[in-house]
Amino acid sequence: MQSRNIWLAAAMFGSALTLASFMKLIHAIFLGQQSKELAGREIKEAPWPMWTVMAVLAALCVLFGLFAKGFVLKPFIEPVVKNISYIGFWEPVLATLLLLIGLFAGGIIYFLGRPQSLKENEIFTGGEILEKGHEVSGVDFYRTIQEMEPFKFIYQKAEKKLFDIYDMGKKLVFSLSYAFQELHTGILPTYLLWSLAGLVILIIIFCKGGL
Repeated sequence: MQSRNIWLAAAMFGSALTLASFMKLIHAIFLGQQSKELAGREIKEAPWPMWTVMAVLAALCVLFGLFAKGFVLKPFIEPVVKNISYIGFWEPVLATLLLLIGLFAGGIIYFLGRPQSLKENEIFTGGEILEKGHEVSGVDFYRTIQEMEPFKFIYQKAEKKLFDIYDMGKKLVFSLSYAFQELHTGILPTYLLWSLAGLVILIIIFCKGGL
């Protein structure tokens, strides 16, 4: 039971992080002001090689989400994990059907209750038109967590690239390359000395192995 609670807490934590990432994505796409560079330009659909891949991935998500037991669990999980049992009640098809019914009912209510004419206004906050540099940013959502302890300490270290594996690997590779550059002097006697030292080490290793 305790292990199940751990997995449940991990799943809820992952869902919260996913929600936070999508809130930033939704804000950046739908809630921001239009860029002046794009004003007056015609918006065109992306070419088919770009949206075809996303459409295939979206279809797989729907397929595995609705029919996970038949397409994922039975052919891939159940042959490996023996005596697997399902706890609880969850029907993804029924849940999806209820969501679609809710969306359909909401659409009917919207179209029946919307006014005949819509008025478009400029984007404003608190009754004032947003000026350049004062737009509401999607990253403000994360600042509350960023200023909490102990997350504040982790964010400060992350800004210094303490957890950046790529940056640490780059520094290590560059350090090794600089060290080899120092050894690569271009002087022939130095190369002969390194070769002699390597030969002596190999002779010692072979002698110990023979003994």
